Amino acid sequence: MKNIYLLTLLIFVSSGTLLADQHYNRHDLTSHALRERVSIRIDELPEAVKSTLNSSSFDGWKIEEAFRVTRDDQSKYYEVKLKKDEQQNIVRLEKDGQVID
Repeated sequence: MKNIYLLTLLIFVSSGTLLADQHYNRHDLTSHALRERVSIRIDELPEAVKSTLNSSSFDGWKIEEAFRVTRDDQSKYYEVKLKKDEQQNIVRLEKDGQVID
């Protein structure tokens, strides 16, 4: 009976340590994903981004808000909130106008 009790205790303690490690790793990954997101005026968008948004692919969509996002490696992309009738969409674009999947 003592062996079962000790085995149960050992499993419980081990699983708690494993969960703590998983939580720490998840937190660690989250902190690396942080980036800077700054609201910008629509006229501050690069010409290539505006050109893409004015193409037939985005026909009827109006720009509501725009953001410049800085990645951890200091590269930048643009996040644009669009609206068409009652629909809303967020599109992310590289500075050369390429849509990010």
